[in-house]
Amino acid sequence: MSVPSAEMLETPPGYPFEEIDYADIEVEEVVGRGAFGVVCKAKWKGKDVAIKTIESESERTAFIVELRQLSRVNHPNIVKLYGSCDNPVCLVMEYAEGGSLYNVLHGAEPLPHYTASHAMSWCLQCAQGVSYLHGMKPKALIHRDLKPPNLLLVAGGTVLKICDFGTACDIQTHMTNNKGSAAWMAPEVFEGSNYSEKCDVFSWGIILWEVITRRKPFDEIGGPAFRIMWAVHRGTRPPLIKNLPKPIESLMTRCWSKDPSQRPSMEEIVKIMTHLMKYFPGSEEPLQYPYQYSDEGQSNSATSTGTHRHGDLFKMCVFMFRLPVPGLPLSRGGSVESLSGRTHCLASSDSKRMSTDLSELDHKIPFSTGKYKRGHRKTASYGTILDIPKIVVTGTGLDFRSQFCLNVLLKLVISFRTGTAILLSLCPERTLFFYVFPVDTNGSDNSIPMAYLTLDHQLQPLAPCPNSKESMAVFEQHCKMAQEYLKVQTEIALLIQRKNELIAELDQDEKDQQNTSRLVQEHKKLLEENKSLSTYYQQCKKQLELIRAQQQKRQGTS
Repeated sequence: MSVPSAEMLETPPGYPFEEIDYADIEVEEVVGRGAFGVVCKAKWKGKDVAIKTIESESERTAFIVELRQLSRVNHPNIVKLYGSCDNPVCLVMEYAEGGSLYNVLHGAEPLPHYTASHAMSWCLQCAQGVSYLHGMKPKALIHRDLKPPNLLLVAGGTVLKICDFGTACDIQTHMTNNKGSAAWMAPEVFEGSNYSEKCDVFSWGIILWEVITRRKPFDEIGGPAFRIMWAVHRGTRPPLIKNLPKPIESLMTRCWSKDPSQRPSMEEIVKIMTHLMKYFPGSEEPLQYPYQYSDEGQSNSATSTGTHRHGDLFKMCVFMFRLPVPGLPLSRGGSVESLSGRTHCLASSDSKRMSTDLSELDHKIPFSTGKYKRGHRKTASYGTILDIPKIVVTGTGLDFRSQFCLNVLLKLVISFRTGTAILLSLCPERTLFFYVFPVDTNGSDNSIPMAYLTLDHQLQPLAPCPNSKESMAVFEQHCKMAQEYLKVQTEIALLIQRKNELIAELDQDEKDQQNTSRLVQEHKKLLEENKSLSTYYQQCKKQLELIRAQQQKRQGTS
């Protein structure tokens, strides 16, 4: 499949759209999914970018739509498209380091703190981006799938970018029914086949309620999407917010109006929100991401806003290991000392899809608020004796009774000072030990020794001779190869799990279709029964009238 060339696309004057050679891109990791395809973080021309590729030919239409529509737009609140590749087919877009607004609102603990100023600013920026789309010439654009998962954050969470244009359409285009997302979908979208740009206004109103309350819309209804659609069709809306200023409440409820003509335009929303923002200063302050840090018996609390205190360094560590671990004695688990203070658990995989959005795991392992107890004295691979604090990871949602070795991926963001290491143990039945090395002050990457510990014994490089430069060089090369091997294995595991998820979704869709077909048949049967009863009722009514007429004649003759 080829993509449209730059000459075929309606790029704005001066817009830097390129046909990019895939060889110039350095893919780093899978970070999630969009409206279609897999999204990876990558490096291109020295900057972070997001690479979106399609998984199947069925996603081709959405891919071409997003390419054409993104190539038409140039706005600070819309994700920037740098270009596209032909082989493999992919889009190269601006990377949003803050993730989606949905993860900020409802993601894994600990959640960032944000203010009413942030909430209002996000909604204003969203409205500005959508207003730009609705006002495009000669053909306006309707997004059709506005929701927090499609709103990305950058600059410490202060700048919002609209993404996922795979469902966007020209306003002149005949718009067919779109599945979309039920909680944010305007009623006319699923009630009929034609709708206007006012469907984006309805979605924006739901988003406004969501960022103010930090609750998922219609979460109390639950169940399949059609239950939410039915509730919205009957006039159900999210509950009004106590003590919400009347101008905001009025704007929100106008956006919810069942009649699209009663909803304000995005241009009007921008004017109202711009005026209201005068009363909400401080939206330029970066979001506060809480973490706990302790060192040498002192417990401190701090917040991460993208910059760190002097002396504190951060290292993102990705582990891949196997469970259960054959031959690992259970008695080793007894050597694990508990953390003082409160400990936290990794969230169960039952409620989160770990494979598709690794960034969801970033905040799942906060640390003890108290000081660490001293760990066992261990010798690192280069011979240094270290006092190692411990992190105990529990409740991974895995089946420890399984007879098979499962590939397990953990992604941790750990804060510590240079010169420390961490002992990671997995409870309750198996304990694995990892030495996690921080970023060195001279910029060298000491994460390489970590990789070989996760391999099978026969694949691990032999321990080097510390006094031999050649031995250390060979060992380092082996470790780099192990790191690359684990990266490939991780991608394979993620793709396999994604395939299984797609199969499960397909099965669920088939079940839903069967249920829908059954309900349609029942409805048809009830309609026929109703028609039959109506006919019978009319017949009985005529017979009754005939009997009454005969009785009146008899009474008249008598």
